[in-house]
Amino acid sequence: MPKRFCQEHDGDMLAMTRCCIQSVLCLALLPTAAQAKDIIGQYGFAGEWTLEATLSETAQTWYGSREWSGTARTRHTGLCSANGVPDDIGVMTMRISAVGRASVSMKAGALDCVYTGRLTKDDHVFADCQGGLQLPMTLWEQPSAK
Repeated sequence: MPKRFCQEHDGDMLAMTRCCIQSVLCLALLPTAAQAKDIIGQYGFAGEWTLEATLSETAQTWYGSREWSGTARTRHTGLCSANGVPDDIGVMTMRISAVGRASVSMKAGALDCVYTGRLTKDDHVFADCQGGLQLPMTLWEQPSAK
């Protein structure tokens, strides 16, 4: 529609301005290429567990929020048990608001928690976990190697 409108009003400055604005708005509403994120984290009262997840973008909203989901892996990095290092695979879903606040849901092995905060090494959050447990957790985005 903007192209036809632009052609019909060639030479009219106000009409051309409207055409330009319409074109920019149309482009702004087009979905961008899906992005992947690598999320790294630590949790536990002594930071004895690590978490790694590779997430693919699943949704974008017109108001700037984005969603990702994918596979998560937890690993115990504290003192090893007689049966070896506990290692579990599960799922993670994440929504990041337009202002950068993340809401992350994780399920892997005994871990079933929701983290709400920023994705930074400096933000230490008590995640809400199954059974009413408040678990110290830090999550951040791993910079991609390009």
